[in-house]
Amino acid sequence: MNRAEKKETDLNDPHTEHRFMVTCPKGLENVLAKELVLLGAPSVQESIAACYFSSNMQTAYGICLWSRLANRVILLLLRDRVETTEQLHDLSAALPYSRWFDAGKTVAINFNGTNAFIRDTRFGSQLIKDTLNEHFAQVGQSRLNVELNAPDVSIYVRLFKSRVSIGIDLVGESLHRRGYRQPGASAPLKENLAAALLLLCDWPGHVAKGGAFVDPMSGSGTLLIEAALMAAKIAPSYLRGHWLLENLKNFDAELWLPLRQTARDSIENLATLSTRLLGYDNDPRAVAMAQGNIAAAGLDAYIDVAGAGVASLNLPEITDGLLVTNPPYGKRLGDVEQLDGLYAELGGMLKRECNGWQAAIFTGNPNLGWSTGLRSWRQHKLYNGSIECQLQRIKVEPDSYRRPSVPQQGIVSEASLSEQAKMLANRLRKNQRRLKRWLAANPNVCYRVYDAELPEYAVAIDCYRGVKTGVWGETISAESVSYFHIQEYAAPASIDSKMATRRLSEAVAAVSQVFNVDLQNIVQKRRAKQKGTQQYQKLNESAPDFLVEEGGHRFKVNLGRYLDTGLFLDHRRVRALVADSARGGRFLNLFAYTSSATVYAARGGARSSVSVDMSRTYIEWSGANFKLNAIESPQHQLIQADCLEWLKGNEQFFDCILLDPPSFSNSSRMSSTLDIQRDHEMLITLCMPRLAEHGDLYFSNNKRGFKLAPAVAERYSVEDLTHATHDPDFNRPRPVHYCWRIKHRE
Repeated sequence: MNRAEKKETDLNDPHTEHRFMVTCPKGLENVLAKELVLLGAPSVQESIAACYFSSNMQTAYGICLWSRLANRVILLLLRDRVETTEQLHDLSAALPYSRWFDAGKTVAINFNGTNAFIRDTRFGSQLIKDTLNEHFAQVGQSRLNVELNAPDVSIYVRLFKSRVSIGIDLVGESLHRRGYRQPGASAPLKENLAAALLLLCDWPGHVAKGGAFVDPMSGSGTLLIEAALMAAKIAPSYLRGHWLLENLKNFDAELWLPLRQTARDSIENLATLSTRLLGYDNDPRAVAMAQGNIAAAGLDAYIDVAGAGVASLNLPEITDGLLVTNPPYGKRLGDVEQLDGLYAELGGMLKRECNGWQAAIFTGNPNLGWSTGLRSWRQHKLYNGSIECQLQRIKVEPDSYRRPSVPQQGIVSEASLSEQAKMLANRLRKNQRRLKRWLAANPNVCYRVYDAELPEYAVAIDCYRGVKTGVWGETISAESVSYFHIQEYAAPASIDSKMATRRLSEAVAAVSQVFNVDLQNIVQKRRAKQKGTQQYQKLNESAPDFLVEEGGHRFKVNLGRYLDTGLFLDHRRVRALVADSARGGRFLNLFAYTSSATVYAARGGARSSVSVDMSRTYIEWSGANFKLNAIESPQHQLIQADCLEWLKGNEQFFDCILLDPPSFSNSSRMSSTLDIQRDHEMLITLCMPRLAEHGDLYFSNNKRGFKLAPAVAERYSVEDLTHATHDPDFNRPRPVHYCWRIKHRE
């Protein structure tokens, strides 16, 4: 027997070992590795969004049928380093594709990833297709027929930096598609991610103790269905009928068919299922969708779904329970600013109905978890598609209830300050001395007191002076009042959460003592770095509005309701510049927020203005600011719209434009995400055709480390106003914002 014949024999030997790659959602690698070991895979190696191992085909067949976490099972032909396009071509061309399938099979190429030399997956796919055709031509077979939708064979390529993996997909359609989901569900949680959440919460352990499962915001029912399949030990593949592995030359029907039948027959385990599975949703459409999916899975006799909101939810008496839910978090369903109350209602329901239970909240905005009033004892970072999320696990017991860390009222005495808090208090006094002359010249100014100057206290502290008002600006009390707004920058993972909480409490105490201010007038918030899912969120609906003055203008602010207050203090000079530039002309305010700059422009003599913002909340807030300043002319328009789309469809000219976008935005109302470092050149290019010949475009943003694209200065006249637009309270080595005046070249 020659070497080639020996290889052919080994290929069809069920005991021959092959290399495999099993892919999964990012963040599930460790959970998948543990599952693969339980399914018989030896020496599993974790990678990013995948695991590798070597085994025989029987083990691989079992993983295809029983893995609850995998996306794909890949028969690996190559895993190697690659530095150039030519090297990738040569490595692929040398693979023995014809040992696994003939050219008569239709083929799809699933190319994933890019690097320095493969910058487009379409180019990568074409390169692999060319090597396949070269190989089959060398063995005397015809060119391949490409079929993207329902191929006989799928070649899977994964490229990450200088690493490439090439293999044959054994499963075809991703394993997360179990076959029970009906079309039309909004923002679905993928089935394998739902299964991972349940495993991380030890749902099998709860089942063994006779525990029940509840999802109070069940949506399309994915968590409920996966919990039932896991509890009854039903193979996740029991509904699947098509497998690409059956089209390969080494397909072993005698080995595969009994394994597949066993997986299908596992549905009969339902006869022994006694676990209670309860789902609720306040949207009748979601309830109907969940019931349809549950029926398609054959589980309608074992899962109960009813219409109910979390605020009014009454659960049956259950001794041991696990509650897992995936509430909306402002990316794919709703807006973050509307969700704080929902999370608070969820926390209230947990305390009221689930004492002694385990609970878990899966959210793309971890800050919203604080609104439940419960502390999580463990967190897992996972990904829902490209969205970084967190699974917050909670023991529902009094020890987990969040308590205020400082007294709620009164003025803190110096004697009660800790040594660390005294250090911060000294810095606050030093800052006040530095600003003394400026404050005397601006007696009622709202200003920044402190900005993360000591590494132990990563907070920004602002003082707001004004009078309390009603919702539309009517004065409730004429007595001037000072409030302090403390924003805590989220501590890095290396800082213990209890220490971070203590330092925030010390900051509150230091402010109270130094400024002789009642604790009731100090508002504290946590400002995390935005990572794509976080937008302005509603925090305290009962927080009072009050009226402040700046530059002779009146503005409504609210320190407690949202992350930001309604007035960006660092932009005082920017607003003044706009007022001068827009005098007698037409003014455009993009990403207008509460339109404070428009108030400056309108009262400064602008003959017309247009203020555009996507948020209805901020357009209404702008209207309140207009009313406070007697701006009632129809020449001053407030428009709720996506600024990018509005610019593309507008042909008006303006003498002054303020472009002050957020650093990042991905609101569900936008047509695409906005990253200011990436997109600012495009935004400026859209604005300039709308700017009159001798007009001024003021471009400002607050992204730390921002760099203006060189192409902007090449095309237009650009003046850097960054340092000129910072008042003394914001005069620090690292600017709080960047600002440029941009004009057409003469």
